[in-house]
Amino acid sequence: MITSIALLFDWVAFGPGERRFTSGSPSANAAVGPLQLQGMLVRLLFAIGAVLFNLMALWAWMRALWRKAARA
Repeated sequence: MITSIALLFDWVAFGPGERRFTSGSPSANAAVGPLQLQGMLVRLLFAIGAVLFNLMALWAWMRALWRKAARA
């Protein structure tokens, strides 16, 4: 489950293509400057989340493999 969440965060943060994070209000989308900054902030937060979930997934997989090796 942690790996699935990590993959989702990876796709949003580092995937190709344009990402748009808008408020949903057409009048708020007219101002380009603040929305670009907000979009960069949201993407940065997703990148931080992606790195954290990747580390948690790596830890979980390594722990599972170590336990399996200890039982064998």
